[in-house]
Amino acid sequence: MTRTWNTGRTVILLSTATLLLGVLIAVLQRPIRVAYHTREFDEATHEVFFMGGTGADSWESYEHHRDQLVRLGALTHRRFVFAHIRTGTGEGREVWRRAMEAFPSSPHTSGTTVDPFEIEVWETTPEMIARWEKFVEDHDVPDFRERYMEPRP
Repeated sequence: MTRTWNTGRTVILLSTATLLLGVLIAVLQRPIRVAYHTREFDEATHEVFFMGGTGADSWESYEHHRDQLVRLGALTHRRFVFAHIRTGTGEGREVWRRAMEAFPSSPHTSGTTVDPFEIEVWETTPEMIARWEKFVEDHDVPDFRERYMEPRP
């Protein structure tokens, strides 16, 4: 008995296999891209912050890979604007000191030296973002100086 190929079945089989392969590639692509950008972000972080890399290429690489990790969902970016903290009074510096004590291993944190005082963070987990939100809620208060700072002599 001789079997003949059913062209319709073959087309359906190949289409299904191609679709499954496409889904598999799509599913595996994100972890591969996250791993790549994490490695490059770590290298750029080391270059910029620990090796004194001040060139535009180092900083651009750092920002590019950080932003790609945000786009891929591996990092979350938040900007916190403080309504009650003034930078020229030492309050901004004190909030920054307390933030660095509370979050010593954040992937990236930056603050402003002009009013309004802001802290930008890039974090890896929703739990860390929630901790930052609580930190800002606790420290962005009208009586910050009385609560948290030593009185001036």
